[in-house]
Amino acid sequence: LEDVTFEEGELEKYYRRHLDQFEILEKIKASHILIKVDEGADEQTREQKRAFAEKILEEAKSGEDFAELARANSDDKASAVKGGSLGYFTRGSMVKPFEVAAFNMNPGDISDLVETTFGYHIIKVEEYTEPGVRSQEEAIVEVKEGLRADKAKQLAFEKAMDAYNINRKTGDLEAAATANELGLKETGPFARDGYIDGIGRNEEIIDTAHMLKENQLAKPVITEDGVILFALKERIASHIPEFAEVKDMVTASYRANESAKLAQAAAKELVADLSDGGDLTKLAKKAKYTLEETGEFTRTYSPFVPRLGTSKDLSTAAFALEDEQTAIDQYFEIENRFVVVEVKEHINADLTELDETKRGELYNSLLSRKQNETIELRLAELNSAATIIIAPRVQDMLNKEK
Repeated sequence: LEDVTFEEGELEKYYRRHLDQFEILEKIKASHILIKVDEGADEQTREQKRAFAEKILEEAKSGEDFAELARANSDDKASAVKGGSLGYFTRGSMVKPFEVAAFNMNPGDISDLVETTFGYHIIKVEEYTEPGVRSQEEAIVEVKEGLRADKAKQLAFEKAMDAYNINRKTGDLEAAATANELGLKETGPFARDGYIDGIGRNEEIIDTAHMLKENQLAKPVITEDGVILFALKERIASHIPEFAEVKDMVTASYRANESAKLAQAAAKELVADLSDGGDLTKLAKKAKYTLEETGEFTRTYSPFVPRLGTSKDLSTAAFALEDEQTAIDQYFEIENRFVVVEVKEHINADLTELDETKRGELYNSLLSRKQNETIELRLAELNSAATIIIAPRVQDMLNKEK
């Protein structure tokens, strides 16, 4: 990077080509007071809540300290401890009525009551950031860093190409590295569907390497991490090895398979004992099985269970139980282990612990999920009811090919 210099006009050209990197999103900073109304509340309760919210609103608009009012009265406990502050948020982060009201206010304004599915909100906007693009002067540090990185990669590629052109006839990668003061590493064997040590999965390098002859240099390849000049050191043909070469591997694999069969049978038997009313702690102690507690975990798309790993099946089964149920009548295979599970405790979600931003994100996420599920269900119904009609001319062509 020290060798990189800029010519006149290059900074401006880079800035214009990367304007999206310097975009300023429209956002506001706001606080709110929530008077929660439970879903399904009767009309009398709703009126009482509204009357209380109007009283707080009157105090806020008369000059009372908004932060203190939020701390004392807001049902959004997560933001209440911060004086009602929600921090900065952009469009799409909040439920729609809240967003519409907030983005139509000026800094310092206090809204009228805003009703959402959560209840009644009183919003105070503190700051507003207009959408736009930072000027080149404002973004000059990032512009220079980006241009410097691009030029450094180009210089590295040119240097690697020089090394390639000078040494491609001899295929002497070590000489090329020494002459250009470049590092030299050996990867070890890799297959077409494998990963390269220190590089990872790079289709261009893998495909090129498999077409090279031994000690043949390949043209440099630009990656995210830099430029790679490489040569094929050795080609190992596909083959079935002699038993003596892989005896240890075969033995270990056989033992692992047999152990897995025994573990699966034991897990199946343990589930049956639990279904008959057995106690997991006593059964595990008697059979000398390892008994561990996972700790709390949540329901997610890629559920991670502490101390076990990721298992969507386990999470689905656990959350399908009623509050008073503990036993799960199946075992699970997680990361090459067979696991029998008993739920120790159900902890219901408490939405009051979420601030308004998180609630809005959760609402939008659930809405999107439900919309996708509805679309997928409708598509499945249409597919099952669809009738495929083949044009006679196409049918004749198909018959001729048989």
